[in-house]
Amino acid sequence: MPSPVLVFAFLLGPGRAVAKLYERTSSYLGPDFFTSWDFFTKPDPTGGSVRYVSFEEAASAGMVKATPNRVFVGVDRGPVLDGESRRSVRIESHATFNSGLFVATVDHVPTGCGVWPALWMYGDDAQHAWPTWGEFDIVESVHERNSVMTSLHTREDCDQSRVVSNTRWMPNPAGVDAKNCFIYAKGQFANQGCSQLGPNGSMGAELNSAGGGTFAAEWDPFARHMRTWFWHAGTEPNDLRHHRPDPDTWGQPYSFFSLDSEVCSAEHFQNLRLVIDITLCGDFASASFGDDCPVPAQFMTCEEYIRSDPETVSRAYWSIRALDVYQLPSTLRSTLPEPSTNPGSPSPGQRAFSLASVAVVCIAIGFLGFIWYLRRRAHSLNCIRAPHGFPPRMMVAMPEMLAPL
Repeated sequence: MPSPVLVFAFLLGPGRAVAKLYERTSSYLGPDFFTSWDFFTKPDPTGGSVRYVSFEEAASAGMVKATPNRVFVGVDRGPVLDGESRRSVRIESHATFNSGLFVATVDHVPTGCGVWPALWMYGDDAQHAWPTWGEFDIVESVHERNSVMTSLHTREDCDQSRVVSNTRWMPNPAGVDAKNCFIYAKGQFANQGCSQLGPNGSMGAELNSAGGGTFAAEWDPFARHMRTWFWHAGTEPNDLRHHRPDPDTWGQPYSFFSLDSEVCSAEHFQNLRLVIDITLCGDFASASFGDDCPVPAQFMTCEEYIRSDPETVSRAYWSIRALDVYQLPSTLRSTLPEPSTNPGSPSPGQRAFSLASVAVVCIAIGFLGFIWYLRRRAHSLNCIRAPHGFPPRMMVAMPEMLAPL
């Protein structure tokens, strides 16, 4: 007869016993790094005081470089003539994505007054203008702030107000958490979206002086969530270091967005490409220049400041040590549990599954116990019919064993 333990494991099914292990499908690193990217050379859509340049111009000016173990992307540090914008770089991946785990290890991020860097994703084409396919800003900051921002910018019907999490949100003009990701949401700044803040030291000079760190962003439309983690250099999980990441073992993410159909359907994000850029001033940085950089703001605008002296942008560069993309094996998706709109608790489907499993297990154990009892009783009766098998002292207790049940 099978043991109750084996029946218990069988009835519970695979559940979390099936590790959610991703497989690395792309590694953006090496001397040929820039062959996988397009250089954006149009005017900055965010109003930045920059002129985005081609690979040839950026390479000749020392603004980009790729080696076997490092990618450098920065702005032009030379003098800027009156009326001109400082040269910078924005690159977009050839590949587009509809899910994945995106992991970036950096030892330096752009920082400084007027600097607005981002590692992000967005999708559009001639028939689908932004933000029809959505935008996922994985790593973003402005000026000299020391906490990373992770944000969503979407079309209508993507409101995270119902999501329960311990994340820190950026406020709206009234000082209340801005949780509506729609770019024209009432009561929020224009194109504010919904932004969550990472831990202190996850951006800016503090991150750079500590040797950098690693960001991991999981976009899983099947599990209906987007969630992001950060670790300082040398503290990354072992499974991630060995390129076999299992995000479900990483603990609480600093950022969690639900893609539940009642919150923000997964269809809000499609065909996204990776983007790395450094813009200067622009919509966000210019508007916050006075608050974040009060000393130079007394004498000049953001645009005047970043053109005034090459030293103002001396720290405006990315130094990337790894940029990997992972995907789940297609055969694994059917075994994963239902998603949750709360990063710290199971979903209703998971709770129902767990309760049902416990009930079935209890019934099974009870049934096995009853079978075991009947077999023991039958064995006892057989022994009574053949009393010569008992030692004499057992026959004295036999009437008690035959008492009615």
